[in-house]
Amino acid sequence: SYQIRPTRREEAAEVMGIINAYSNAVLGAAEEAVESLLADWQTPGLSLETDSVVVELPDGRLGATAELWDLQETHLRMFGYWRIHPDFRDQGLEERLAEWIEERARRDVPLALPGARVALIHRFIDLDKMAERVLLSRGYRIVRRLVRMTADLKDSVGQDGPEVIGIRLLPLDETYKEGAIRALHEAFRDHWGAAPESF
Repeated sequence: SYQIRPTRREEAAEVMGIINAYSNAVLGAAEEAVESLLADWQTPGLSLETDSVVVELPDGRLGATAELWDLQETHLRMFGYWRIHPDFRDQGLEERLAEWIEERARRDVPLALPGARVALIHRFIDLDKMAERVLLSRGYRIVRRLVRMTADLKDSVGQDGPEVIGIRLLPLDETYKEGAIRALHEAFRDHWGAAPESF
């Protein structure tokens, strides 16, 4: 017995607790901090009321969270994800949240150009075999894997980056903002599913 309802901003710490409990169970490490979640929730075009839900248990605790991100002007690529607290895995929540993500995505499909191919992309940790089984059973295919790589930069803090063929690493500030966004768009212009976006 549970209720799926929109996420509330004041639940950020509890939602982050679910995300990190999931990540610790699957990866053995926390995924994010509350500050990064709150920053994500301020992304223009994202509405907690329509694009994010939590699973509320009868005792008021939260057991899971899911979001659908459709921020492209073209509406050609939408991103969905769910995270379930380990205490509530394999109880049907995976299927129900996958359904919610698909239902939410269908509402935006008419916003894409008529006849355009719209992709719904789910993000999950590849060690999460439950998520993989659920998505494969719903007709999804695994077509891409992303790798998060980390490096300890303590020894290089405060030092200028190495100069390689005339390239230097500099802090990003307002001076470079427009050029950085232009470079990002240029770098991904041939990326799978990329489409022109306004500045």
